[in-house]
Amino acid sequence: AFREPFVVGSSTSWSGQYFWAQPALLALGQLVDLPWILPAVEVGIIVVFSARFAEEVTGKPRVAVVTAALVAISPLVVLTGATLNNVTLSGACSAATLWALARLNRRADRRAFITLGVATGVALNNRPFDQALLLTGAALVLIAANGRAIGPVVRRILPAVAVSLPFVALLLLTNKAVTGDFRHSGYFLFNEGQGFKTFGFGRGPFGDPHTPAIAASKTITNAVRGAFFTSGGPLLLAPLALTVVLGRATRLYAAAISVVDIYVAGYFFYAATPINTTGPIYFLALMPIGAAWLAHAALSLHESVAGTVIARRVVPAFLVAHTLASFTVFWPSESRELARAAERARGCDDVASRIEGPALVFVLGSGDAQRSWTGWPPMPSPQLDERVLFPRSEGAELDRRVAARFGAGRQVFA
Repeated sequence: AFREPFVVGSSTSWSGQYFWAQPALLALGQLVDLPWILPAVEVGIIVVFSARFAEEVTGKPRVAVVTAALVAISPLVVLTGATLNNVTLSGACSAATLWALARLNRRADRRAFITLGVATGVALNNRPFDQALLLTGAALVLIAANGRAIGPVVRRILPAVAVSLPFVALLLLTNKAVTGDFRHSGYFLFNEGQGFKTFGFGRGPFGDPHTPAIAASKTITNAVRGAFFTSGGPLLLAPLALTVVLGRATRLYAAAISVVDIYVAGYFFYAATPINTTGPIYFLALMPIGAAWLAHAALSLHESVAGTVIARRVVPAFLVAHTLASFTVFWPSESRELARAAERARGCDDVASRIEGPALVFVLGSGDAQRSWTGWPPMPSPQLDERVLFPRSEGAELDRRVAARFGAGRQVFA
């Protein structure tokens, strides 16, 4: 009745199932009553490092400018950055990591290995699976690109490992504080002490079946949605397709496809239900690659047709059509999920303001309310000590039991 999937308890304390980097940064913002300022900064980091990454791998400042623009207007980045979700920090770490690796692939650079070490260290305390997938894909690309000359690249990257070690130590200490074991994080408690229950086939952590067919379906769906979000709408994928058809694809494209494929393949085994409802946010870490790839394709195509009637008339018309489609169709469709959640929260706040004294207010779910966070009532503290509690109605019989257990000294509203 009290939806609380993100909070877990050990024998001695309550904690979050997620890692501590994003909550710690939000706490800094809370000190000045501006917790949203940190996600805004993280979005800025994604934009800046995506552009720097694009210029590093292409050598073209114009590609960097277009990449920055794509990232800055992407619904995936803007709407997710308007929440407190930890994937925004994941995207910032990803963008910084990709730039640093691209830089170190070319030459030794102190700023790059420090950036790589800090980004990796923070990511390990935030969404380690994202960072592990990204580093795996990038490592394979570096090995393929450098062949027998990979040794110097490895030596340029090694100092980043030393920079990340204090963050690794912090991860072990927080694990100990949360679960009593250096090896286990809050995920271990969330998965009922069964390790990586979130991954693999069978029954996921929410009890839903996860089969190879289901995994393939939702992984392909979310990869496509993530690709659309990269550009603000599906139309801007056309330059990429045309560039490939015209034979102007480069090794850059092969590298991008390799990293994206490895990252997406990792989520093939992700058994948690929410990837069906909020799936594209899990691919925010790929934004720098997708945006740089599209920017390079668009500019390459423009160079192919420069000086022709297509460049003078059709290309501007295409961009106008894409902008209109994004703002009239694609953006509103994706903003509705946030709007639904905000409406539910405002409704509960309004009810609480009109009730005097402690109360228990049952909230009706709708449709797939248990699957999508947009249908949840406000989550209470683990101690259930708010003046007004909002349990989710689960039917008359269960509601009576909840009221008997938690309604003492409270008004009950059904």
